[in-house]
Amino acid sequence: QCYATGGFGAMENLQDRETTVKKLRTRYDSFETQCGSWAGFKLSKYLLCLTGEAKYADWIEKLIINGIGASIPSGGTGKTFYYSEYRTSGAHKRYNHNVAWPCCSGTRPQAIAEYHDLIYFQDDDGIYAAQFFESAAQLTVKNTEVLVSQLSDFPSSDTLMYEVTPLEEKHFAFSFRLPGWLAAPAEVRVNGELFEYSVHKGWAKLDRIWSPGDMVEIRLPMSMEAKYMFDDKANPWAITLGPVVMAVRAIEDAGNPALVIDPDRVGEDFAPCKHEHLTWRYARDRNITIKPFYLFREGEQYFIYLDKAARMPFYSYKHAEYDEGWKDFGGWKTAFSEGLACRFSYTGKGVTLHAVGYPDCGIADVLLDGKKAGELDCFHETGGTPVSCFIEAEEGEHTLELVCSGRKAPGSTDIFVNIARFEIAE
Repeated sequence: QCYATGGFGAMENLQDRETTVKKLRTRYDSFETQCGSWAGFKLSKYLLCLTGEAKYADWIEKLIINGIGASIPSGGTGKTFYYSEYRTSGAHKRYNHNVAWPCCSGTRPQAIAEYHDLIYFQDDDGIYAAQFFESAAQLTVKNTEVLVSQLSDFPSSDTLMYEVTPLEEKHFAFSFRLPGWLAAPAEVRVNGELFEYSVHKGWAKLDRIWSPGDMVEIRLPMSMEAKYMFDDKANPWAITLGPVVMAVRAIEDAGNPALVIDPDRVGEDFAPCKHEHLTWRYARDRNITIKPFYLFREGEQYFIYLDKAARMPFYSYKHAEYDEGWKDFGGWKTAFSEGLACRFSYTGKGVTLHAVGYPDCGIADVLLDGKKAGELDCFHETGGTPVSCFIEAEEGEHTLELVCSGRKAPGSTDIFVNIARFEIAE
């Protein structure tokens, strides 16, 4: 049931495989992120403690990196990022629930509070590092206090550095999870010397006498690869680098990246950008770049799942016809005078109008086939914030008209309106 991100349950339901793939191609509500991550944390922790199997911590890791850890922050009024979108025709991060305090507003802080209980575990034998994020914990092992800290930048780096400091020399085991995404065997050095570890239930076990300040260096090799839904090459696929889901940056009017990227060669055809941190560029088309899903900001367009059959619904503002007087700002066009209009013709169902909110922006009337169908309020107290409105329509050919109304929200200082792109509903 899980996507490469660890997310699950399109439309908040568990469905058969055929329906899950179909919804990936048509729906935006791919994963209820806060509640789903919290549920995954709870279930995985219970199964890990019950069975002792390290594999259950793999799901926790995916959700920390690509689930709740990839969501945008909660707002001061209680609004919370609700659905992660994996739609094959392109998606973006947004606050997509119009209820001020949905369930996720309460679940998000619970999931974050759960985080510190998911990193280290212990039993009579010793300490277990289940997650590899920068952390520190003070534990009691065999009646001795032990301070454990992880000092490196995982998952940006594949090398971990642990400092294991008991109050006095003590014999116990320090174990770490061998993740399912390993591209080669893990390599361990203790105080600079190679260390041969044993393996039990998915844990690499370092059983020795520990002294204050002992350093453990662990290398966990990662590889970039294509992950198909349900391991079926007929289905859409995502790009992963170790536990990290990579997303393709959407470029206006560039078409479907699945028609260009070869899933069998992602490891060879993508190379790190020298001047852009954690970004990879495609060798066969230099305009195509990928970066971790968790780095995408609110409103930034991306593709997580790639599908050759996907219809691209995004059209930039350049596809509209404008009255004289609109000014082009490179990513959108702005009207400064009441009555200025632009027109966009398309074939499909409803359409979402995307604009850029500013403190001096006003309200645009939206007409569908000559009749008023809604309003696009371009005001936002924080300049540069994405704003949008959805206009519902039946399948068919339509003409959309956007008109500067001269009206504005109470907090706005002027009536300017703008348009950045159009998103046609499938």
